[in-house]
Amino acid sequence: MTDGCDQCDMWRRKGALYCPVCGRCLEPTKRPIIDTLILLGVTAVAFIILANTLYMVLNFASICGEFGGIYARLSFGLWDFDLWTYRGIWIDIYIAALVVIEAACLAYGIWRIWTVLKEKPSDYHAQATTGIATATAALAVSLLVSVVGVLISSLVDQVPSTDWLDNYSTYELAFLFTQAGFSEEMMYRVLYIGVPMTVIALILRRDKRSWQYLFGGFGISRTAAILIIISSVLFGLAHYDGWGWSKVPLALAGGLLFGYVYSEYGLYACIIMHTANDVMSSIGYLGLPFLTVIAEFSLIGLGVLVLIHWALHPNRKLLDVKNMENFPQKLEMNLKEQWERH
Repeated sequence: MTDGCDQCDMWRRKGALYCPVCGRCLEPTKRPIIDTLILLGVTAVAFIILANTLYMVLNFASICGEFGGIYARLSFGLWDFDLWTYRGIWIDIYIAALVVIEAACLAYGIWRIWTVLKEKPSDYHAQATTGIATATAALAVSLLVSVVGVLISSLVDQVPSTDWLDNYSTYELAFLFTQAGFSEEMMYRVLYIGVPMTVIALILRRDKRSWQYLFGGFGISRTAAILIIISSVLFGLAHYDGWGWSKVPLALAGGLLFGYVYSEYGLYACIIMHTANDVMSSIGYLGLPFLTVIAEFSLIGLGVLVLIHWALHPNRKLLDVKNMENFPQKLEMNLKEQWERH
């Protein structure tokens, strides 16, 4: 885990509470209120994903029985291409794999934050900047942006359409929104960010660890930033079908946050973020409307505070494109260390 940038010590000696370069809290034993709230937000995210996992498990047979076939598609913005179709027992295997993978990502995120709590019990900033905590903060901002975007769209009578949801049963919706957290991350982050990074690393660095780029957590560089923008544009355009054009900029903004979390913290973190985001979008099927509404509105409120915190203490190092390296240095760490850089 890194201990900030090369300017942190200088600003710490000057008595600053936050580093003006990277935004890191320089007095980690003083728990900033925003870090406390982010950790509470992690609880809400974990609850949402666990509730969805339980629902999928308890209704597994009924959900699988809703489908005669599930298409595997390659998406390129406005265009989708069918690759193959899952049928019969392969539907059961695919849906089971989705539930296991998303539950495993959540388990790893919780284990990681628990490890930091044990290793650095008084370093509250380190706890609040683990993968799952940062995914929660980014999710909160994404939800806030979506709410503001819908309100603005309503002023010009261009609210994203949800009519297409009426074409699906409750079980089908449960599957569709559960699937999106994994399949869309594999498509728009792994395929459009991780694969190019892997190929470039092989060509430029002859790096035997190049495959690790597929799993994210390699850090932001100019190359990664360009790929994040490209993948986010494609991600936004992919939401035109069914939702309408007003959904495109909202999805694009969410894609930028997903791309950041993927590049800085790893694939597992953005799967957690995306799954929680989509499950909250269709939370009615869980049968826990009161608790889930509380969780969603709490995260939206957290988004307001996170945005304020980012504005007051921005990570200028992340935004310094001029001095940003073109491509990460040759990887000298294993995948676990790569995911735990922060």
